[in-house]
Amino acid sequence: MIFEKIQTRIMELSTSAGSVPYVLKPFNISPDIRQSMQYQNIGDFTQGIAFLIWEDYNLEDYKDYLIHSKQYFDMHEGEREKFIESQLFRHADAASFAKWKFGQLYTALGFALFEFRTTSRHHKEVAQADMHLFKSLVQIENGILIDIILF
Repeated sequence: MIFEKIQTRIMELSTSAGSVPYVLKPFNISPDIRQSMQYQNIGDFTQGIAFLIWEDYNLEDYKDYLIHSKQYFDMHEGEREKFIESQLFRHADAASFAKWKFGQLYTALGFALFEFRTTSRHHKEVAQADMHLFKSLVQIENGILIDIILF
């Protein structure tokens, strides 16, 4: 239920209904998994949300994001093509595009953390050094694990 609430909140606050460069993957921590894990700080957490970035997200996907953005819809039709071209040019280099993609993921992460804090739901972010312990639970093809929230 909290995952669906977070997803809904992110969709409500998002600036686009187009393709995003990240995915959120919920997972359960069963007793079997709990026993087999070497993670000492799992406590009483029974669920988690993994935040992964798509490694194959490209400028065509970004164009879809732009075409379905609130900013695009608010423009006069004659300005739209110039807007798309300028945004694609702005993020044409790999460093700028990566910065934008990670910014989108961290915005979604911020919305999720805000939701946990406002509902007073006990949660914990997994330290980067321990992230590898969860990879088998959250692996997605072409997805790079960036962050995890346990709850």
